Amino acid sequence: MPPIASGTLLEDNTLCSGWGIEDDRRPPTNITRFEDIQTRKKIEVGMVTGYLQHWTCAEAFREVYQNCEMESCGPSVFLRDFSPGCSERYRVILIEKRHSDTKKLLDYIRFTYKKDGCATTKADDDKQSGKHGEGFKVAALIFRRHPNKHTFRVKSSGVSCNIIFNPGRDLACTITQLSKAKFDVAKEHPGDDMVANPMKDVSIYIGEPCQSRNSKGDGTRTNRIHIGDYGQWLNVMLDINLPTARVQTRSGTLILDPAYKNKFDLQGLLLPSGSMSGKQHRYNYDFSIGSTTRDRDSLSRPGQEARQIGEIWSAAILDGAQRVLNFSVFALIYLPSP
Repeated sequence: MPPIASGTLLEDNTLCSGWGIEDDRRPPTNITRFEDIQTRKKIEVGMVTGYLQHWTCAEAFREVYQNCEMESCGPSVFLRDFSPGCSERYRVILIEKRHSDTKKLLDYIRFTYKKDGCATTKADDDKQSGKHGEGFKVAALIFRRHPNKHTFRVKSSGVSCNIIFNPGRDLACTITQLSKAKFDVAKEHPGDDMVANPMKDVSIYIGEPCQSRNSKGDGTRTNRIHIGDYGQWLNVMLDINLPTARVQTRSGTLILDPAYKNKFDLQGLLLPSGSMSGKQHRYNYDFSIGSTTRDRDSLSRPGQEARQIGEIWSAAILDGAQRVLNFSVFALIYLPSP
């Protein structure tokens, strides 16, 4: 193991270094519980560095957001059941998602930026997330990969998981037991739901400055997140930028706003490739259920796409939405496609 180079001490006392991070030097084992780690352990993530080269940080942010949303809100939910709010004060942009009835905080994203517009983001949800699929690992890879070079760290279950590139330029994760001081912070603010509990909550930190190895194997300074880039990331989440002209049904949401035309979403998350058929659509469709291609750019089958569009229109008409009734009559007479 090479010696640890000088780096930046992050808030969880994990040294993010350009030349390696010390583990506890115990023989490699199959770690099944975080309690098995005495101090620190580095494990391989098992993700090819060049995977999904066409993905940007916007797609990576979508995957992180989806993981937090599915844990805090659950699958197959209506956007109207939740009330996301966005506020900005003292160079802090805060997006909160609360239940519309109970007002309970479900998750939030806090983006703090400096005068130069660069910043870090922090997303918390209020449940321990014990399962993350490939999308979460891909998100970490995209954020860390050159030229993005953003740090990616998760705190939960009493440990800090820092995503790095090892000397062989493979993606790895250092898992570090958190100190008692980190737990004391949450105990000092028992009524503040914006202070994460490092044992039961999941906190994700993106864009912390430090010296680290990039995907090319070079030691370099990591990048902060620019506010302009952050604004572009938010465009992949429909519930943060809710259109006004929309009709919600059991089968999905029909969005009539012209600014959203020819776009497809799945449970509020943008599918970048739109329709697999290549057909131009006058409206936006947010499908409540569906499966995507492996790169999550579109629905997996054109037949599934056409069937769900029909179901959304049928449900909207049967529910008696007057605007949809007027639109459907106009579309049948004048328009060649939905």
